[in-house]
Amino acid sequence: MVQGFFNINKSAGMTSHDVVSVIRRIVQIKRVGHGGTLDPDAQGVLVVAVGSATRALQYLEQWPKIYCAQLELGSATDTQDSSGQKTMVRDSFSISRSELQSVLDGFLGCTEQIPPMYSAIKIGGQKLYEAARKGISIERKPRPIKIDSIELLDQTDADYLGPRARISIRATCSAGTYIRTLCHDIGIKLNCYAHMTHLVRERSGIFRIADAVPLDLLRNAPQSAATHLIGINEALAHLPAVRVNADLSRRVLCGNTVPIDELINGLCRLQDANGIILAVAEGRRIGPDSVTTASPICVFSAPGE
Repeated sequence: MVQGFFNINKSAGMTSHDVVSVIRRIVQIKRVGHGGTLDPDAQGVLVVAVGSATRALQYLEQWPKIYCAQLELGSATDTQDSSGQKTMVRDSFSISRSELQSVLDGFLGCTEQIPPMYSAIKIGGQKLYEAARKGISIERKPRPIKIDSIELLDQTDADYLGPRARISIRATCSAGTYIRTLCHDIGIKLNCYAHMTHLVRERSGIFRIADAVPLDLLRNAPQSAATHLIGINEALAHLPAVRVNADLSRRVLCGNTVPIDELINGLCRLQDANGIILAVAEGRRIGPDSVTTASPICVFSAPGE
């Protein structure tokens, strides 16, 4: 059975689900999912899991992300990007480079963000974007996010920026951060409004845009798709690996807790004697002798099963 991850370079105009549908047809497997939704207009890294790898997405989605975004000063939209209708406009202002940098620096660290109405978040069983399309606004609670860095990517030598000026930023942030909301909030802080005009996800954990595969490459050569798969073991390399013998391997695949020699408190990868991943497990040290056990919490089927 095919299993693993595709690092897809999503093009603009496709939903994340569209990409999943194409991958399903290519690998001829129904069990396909993606991690970290990208809006239709956004481009860049989209991690697509195939087979048992879909179970491992939960251990990848919390990785920090890196985005490159362009925003236009002078107007806000209802979607917070260029696909929406303008809701607020400022026709006259002048923002200095130092003012802009100061505002960007103010978003660094742990903060809170109110998710946009045009998002797939469910409140009261209803997706926000469905309510937004009906003209309904639903109260959203701020969510904790963390922005590790915001780099201003100069595109002009102008000392001051005015209406319709476009600037580009590169942001490293926690999972769950809405970059178009960040662009909107930057405009609010600058007192000139802003909306996002372009977005590229450059990195999601170990998955980098430099290594990402265009979907058309897989579509045009489906017979070679498997060569672009990234194994579960490689994707979960941030978790310590523990090898077990054949008897314990059988028990792990049945979901049973097994003893291990390594002193591990927390998540680990359980592998068979050949290094093939069997499960993600919770390691615990118990008793006065610090005996360590590993309890499988996510079991993978072996390749070929």
